[in-house]
Amino acid sequence: MANKDLDKRIKEIEKLLKRHEDDILQFIEKVYGTLEGKYKLQPHHEFKVGDRVQFKSWEEIEKEFGVNDCNGKPYINTYPWFIKDMEYLCGTYATISKIDGHKVELKDFTARADNSIWTYSLDMLKPATDEPKCKFTVGDKVIYKDKNVVAEIVEIYPMLSLAKIRYEIKEHSEMSEYTIVVNFEQIETYTEPCWTFTDDEKVILKNLPEKYKWIARDKDGSVLVSFSKPFKDEDEDIWDIDDYEYGEVRSSYIWQFNHLFQSIKWTDEEPCEFRKYL
Repeated sequence: MANKDLDKRIKEIEKLLKRHEDDILQFIEKVYGTLEGKYKLQPHHEFKVGDRVQFKSWEEIEKEFGVNDCNGKPYINTYPWFIKDMEYLCGTYATISKIDGHKVELKDFTARADNSIWTYSLDMLKPATDEPKCKFTVGDKVIYKDKNVVAEIVEIYPMLSLAKIRYEIKEHSEMSEYTIVVNFEQIETYTEPCWTFTDDEKVILKNLPEKYKWIARDKDGSVLVSFSKPFKDEDEDIWDIDDYEYGEVRSSYIWQFNHLFQSIKWTDEEPCEFRKYL
């Protein structure tokens, strides 16, 4: 019986607090807002995991929470603090991946940031509106113009007009892989060539041993077929492979058919995986 009475009293208190929530918040803010460095409670948007959000501007956060100084460095009285070094996040976008009280974890940033660099709170965020669309997306193939190679986008920072790309290139007779951050101006969308084959060309390719999968054309017009994906060697003006097996021929020239396969060109950025077209 006592437990039921206690539950009833708790519910009555909860209703009372709910009814006077605004007055209580105003009182707490009036008291604590006058003390320098104290966190001031502020009403905020009800966020949930999966929401796309935008970091408020420094001015917006300062207006709400006020600014203080620590050893000559300004910070805003959010909890945790929004410090001057975080100002580059203002105006950028992210997605809420976890909410823990007033703190949040974020993902899919449009700025260079993650949950190991800073601690974020709901006070720093507002609902995302009018997020600019980017012409590139993660996974896109692009031409990295500085090296004239096909690369893949692995991360994008739209607000900074930057992308992280991964590409392979031959150096000192070996293939090397690089992952770098570049400006959007350094890349352009890669458009796969429109490879087509006549009926006669399809018959020729079908009669090659099953291990042959790729076809390309050297600068002198020679047509190469190979087991594995060849790379363009700009120094030698040829397509080559780097996985030779001792005693096994893994690529061949079909010189007698150089006059055919006109859709295969030296200017192609990538070799053609021809069995997809048969």
